[in-house]
Amino acid sequence: MLSTVVIIGRRNVGKSALFNRLIEETKAIVSEVAGTTRDRTEGICLWRGHEIRVVDTGGLDIGKTDTIEKEIRKQVKFALKKADLIVFLVDLRVGLQPSEAYLAKELLPYKDKTILVGNKAETQKWRDLADDPRWQRLRLGQPRPISAATGIGVGDLLDLIFKYLNIEIYGGKASVRTEALPPYPTPDLRIAIIGKPNVGKSSLLNKILGEERVIVSPIPHTTREPQDTRLDFKNKHILLIDTAGIRKKAKIEPGMEKAGVDKTWNILKRSDVALFVIDGESGIDEQDKHLAGLIHEEGKGVIIVVNKWDLLGEKPSPSPLPRGDGGRRPGEGRTTREGNLLMKQIHFGLPGLTFAPVVFISALTGHGVQKLLPLALNVLQNRKRIIPDEEMVDLLPKFILRHKPTKGKGTRHPIIRSIEQTATEPPTFVVAIGPKQSLHESYLRYLENRLREFYDFEGTPIKIWVRQERG
Repeated sequence: MLSTVVIIGRRNVGKSALFNRLIEETKAIVSEVAGTTRDRTEGICLWRGHEIRVVDTGGLDIGKTDTIEKEIRKQVKFALKKADLIVFLVDLRVGLQPSEAYLAKELLPYKDKTILVGNKAETQKWRDLADDPRWQRLRLGQPRPISAATGIGVGDLLDLIFKYLNIEIYGGKASVRTEALPPYPTPDLRIAIIGKPNVGKSSLLNKILGEERVIVSPIPHTTREPQDTRLDFKNKHILLIDTAGIRKKAKIEPGMEKAGVDKTWNILKRSDVALFVIDGESGIDEQDKHLAGLIHEEGKGVIIVVNKWDLLGEKPSPSPLPRGDGGRRPGEGRTTREGNLLMKQIHFGLPGLTFAPVVFISALTGHGVQKLLPLALNVLQNRKRIIPDEEMVDLLPKFILRHKPTKGKGTRHPIIRSIEQTATEPPTFVVAIGPKQSLHESYLRYLENRLREFYDFEGTPIKIWVRQERG
């Protein structure tokens, strides 16, 4: 098991910058706005052939009593219990602050595994500030000056960290390798939890994990950074990513919130399946429609998750929950009159996602949450489904007999010569027709519906292209 190093400190002392420097990537958002990091962000640091786990925590502002601040303190206390070593980061330029003196008292029980580090020491002038006798009040020794921004002193800090952890970095206790190996197995499934602000994405992640890892708050945009969490489920390695709530670009203010949203879009591109969380109490709005369009455009697998189902007052009716495509999914739970109305909203308001299964849940109570991971694995399987060529050859005449091809543009009646699958993730098919012919879009939708009728493509879009052949 890898040793864990936790970086703590008050707001805006450069914790995220140091975290990014140690793991050699920009996983944490760096901003001049205090409190950018609100949740625990984890990464792997490779140094001289050995790895440690590094945890970046939310900035502490002792004295504040708001909900977010209480949750951050809760997160930090949890991280300290799991830490093998604590890096207490301070800002040498600003000097000792009252909140740091208070935090140092909290760290005294962990004194033997705490290193005091002074950041923003880019020049000798700033490095000399580490000799200020006021730092001795913390009873944690003299700060070790570094610059997370430029990398000055970070190598020496890493040597010290590995010394504290009793990891021999010059040979001896462990074999030294020259190339980094993946700290975790390659994920079999990447799930992005997507939704507008304050629909319960973090609550859903916490309920899936059974641990309050991500701060849950009624304040929109509590989660500003994508949160990577790995778990094993049914012998599959799954990567779960809780993302910042997405707004329309026109509503995004410049700066920190925009940076989080940009990362969310990038994460959607590299995910396999999106858990698209909508608010069951407020229903579908323009932000949901905008986000659905983005998911559709990226061609990702998707499960529509209707959260806050417990807040709807009417008791369940005996009818099972209808699927988004008009069918029914056995065992999906019960629906109420409000649920039927919401299903109509989903069907008409999100027309590009009619292939997506709909699951009604309560992230607060856990109702329905246990269905999501098995369903996501099924969606992944559907995205990778390959239809043998011989089966497509047998099916094509049946499709044409049931509904003759209709032309799009021009006067020539289209003749379909063949249909074949050319790709997966998402499943992609090419329909070959004669020269100077075309197929109407409605007929392409017909072909998609027939493919879904014969094969399980639930949760994944299907792309169908038309190719004109010569002769």
